[in-house]
Amino acid sequence: MKKVLFLTAAAAAMFILGGCGQDVNFTVYNHSGIVPSGNQYIGITVEADGTDSLSFFPTQNALSDSEITDGNSRVIKVKESKTVSVNAWGQAFVTGTDGALTTESFEIGPQTAVVYGGFPSAPDWYAAVFMNEITIYKK
Repeated sequence: MKKVLFLTAAAAAMFILGGCGQDVNFTVYNHSGIVPSGNQYIGITVEADGTDSLSFFPTQNALSDSEITDGNSRVIKVKESKTVSVNAWGQAFVTGTDGALTTESFEIGPQTAVVYGGFPSAPDWYAAVFMNEITIYKK
């Protein structure tokens, strides 16, 4: 009887400490300052362990995760312990040394992170896409 009770308690503890295979919200948002205008645009792709993939072209910019809207972000559900990869590409207006305005192609990333859950509820994960880097963090 003691063995069964111990094995049951051990299984329950592993289930709780393991995070229970939670789904984690992973939000990717445009923080680059680039919005579509003429030939200027940004495209963002998020991928979870090579299986779930999402690409989008944001139409707005967010200065922080408190300004997230449908126009500047997308949310993907990811199982904990999965590796998430984020990259971005596009064209941006730049001013040359002669003062002329031209467009320049760019590519950022990929930036990767392993997402994990929490107890009793999973944290929210974010990826902020800046002009020259991608920052992945949890809240």
